[in-house]
Amino acid sequence: MIIALDLDGTLLRSDKTVSTRTDLALEKVQKHGHRFIVATARPPRTADQLVGSRLPDAPRVYYSGAMVRIGSEQVYNQTIPIAAAQSILRTLASIAPTDTPISYEIDDHLYANQPLTAYHGMPQVHSLVDLLAPLERPPVKIIIDLTHIDDPEPLLAELPNDVKCVVADGVIAMIMSHKVSKAAGIGIVLDRWSTAFDQVAAIGDDLSDQDMIEQAAIGIAMENGHEKVKAIADRIAPGNDEDGVAIILEQMIEEGLLA
Repeated sequence: MIIALDLDGTLLRSDKTVSTRTDLALEKVQKHGHRFIVATARPPRTADQLVGSRLPDAPRVYYSGAMVRIGSEQVYNQTIPIAAAQSILRTLASIAPTDTPISYEIDDHLYANQPLTAYHGMPQVHSLVDLLAPLERPPVKIIIDLTHIDDPEPLLAELPNDVKCVVADGVIAMIMSHKVSKAAGIGIVLDRWSTAFDQVAAIGDDLSDQDMIEQAAIGIAMENGHEKVKAIADRIAPGNDEDGVAIILEQMIEEGLLA
């Protein structure tokens, strides 16, 4: 079986660590011959730092599916066309409150309209930019911090139809090509492996995990996850701060699903 595994709110505890029990469970599953795919909204630079030396052979689905790497090979990179991205940034700059942090990712680097604080427990290394300045390269993702926006719907309603917006943690809006999803990114890896979603168990917690959990043979949501995600899951794992990933993997080993 193949385990598609989210990071924040799933594999990682709230303090961004991974417990010894979870590491042992990951090792045991791999020793039984099963494979992992890391599927995260994070960019490569922070995802790889957090995963560390564990799961060294696992393909990486970054940016909620916009970029896929298998080993050292980047096999997929779905950006927002420059013209569309420029239009979105101009629209956001004109209608968002002036104190709204807006940023975008290009080539694994973050560019923002104002200094950013830590996000998900890690420093935000970034360059300051004018949102109205011409883009030289297409971004993979545009990010809006909704913390100080009472009603984001009018803002998000201005987005063109060829992009999609996924809100993480209730406050971070991520704009990407409408082609992007974790399920699509995982599908690229599965095609390389000549297999299908009926061989996948997917574990996640937030809305960006919903599609992979729906398509997987076994969809697993974390107890700390979004209610919509838990509603469509086949199983619920304990929370990420209660070794939920370790516990669900141990249970699946005992049941013979990962034997």
